[in-house]
Amino acid sequence: MDAYCMKCKTKREMKDPVAGFNAKGSPITTAVCTECGTKLYRMGKTDAHADMVAPPKPEKVVVREGKLVIVESPAKAKTVGRFLGKGYGSRFGGACARPA
Repeated sequence: MDAYCMKCKTKREMKDPVAGFNAKGSPITTAVCTECGTKLYRMGKTDAHADMVAPPKPEKVVVREGKLVIVESPAKAKTVGRFLGKGYGSRFGGACARPA
């Protein structure tokens, strides 16, 4: 089995591949490059995953309530906040709102 080595900039044979799963539950294989010794990381299911059971995928958690409007000045933030009502929040974008 081979994977792309970031140090050699080419596909290399994997030395001692270990099948596993990442934090999101997707199948991966980790190993060492035979030429330079760099850690290789290959995503996707392989033959080594055949008898392994994948962990349950984490549930997506959405905790956001209301809507947020980002404006370019504090005066506009106050005006827009009053205009839109309680369902919206307004926030001043600060220096990142305007290009330098």
